[in-house]
Amino acid sequence: MPSTSRKPAPLLLHCAALGAAAGLRTTAPLAALVWKSPNLPVPSSVATLLWLGELIADKLPFAPDRRSLPSVIARVASGALSGGLRARAADMAPLGAVVGAAGALASTYAGAYLRALLSEHFPKFAVALAEDTVATRLARWAA
Repeated sequence: MPSTSRKPAPLLLHCAALGAAAGLRTTAPLAALVWKSPNLPVPSSVATLLWLGELIADKLPFAPDRRSLPSVIARVASGALSGGLRARAADMAPLGAVVGAAGALASTYAGAYLRALLSEHFPKFAVALAEDTVATRLARWAA
């Protein structure tokens, strides 16, 4: 049972934000967690390379649609893992994982919709860079 001295609402907000970041960029929340918590069993260089690789691959013409089943699964899994890791110190890992997964699922579809909408009015590359920035800052804040 979680300690009553901890406030679960801000923690769950962070879990949701990590999930939302995963819906935009799958590797962003995991990289942010590794950067903030070097005791996680993933070298920061590996997390950084995965994050940079995704930032580059997202701009390529053959990048898969984020709404394809494998992409949705990866984003939701990343959100769940990130949310669970963020909430584990408060003994709320399962709830954090559920909240992170929900945030990732919602953000996957909302992000696709907003990116398509904004791309009608702005250059697609600029919209993608803005999305990179939102995902990275959101993940770093929530980590």
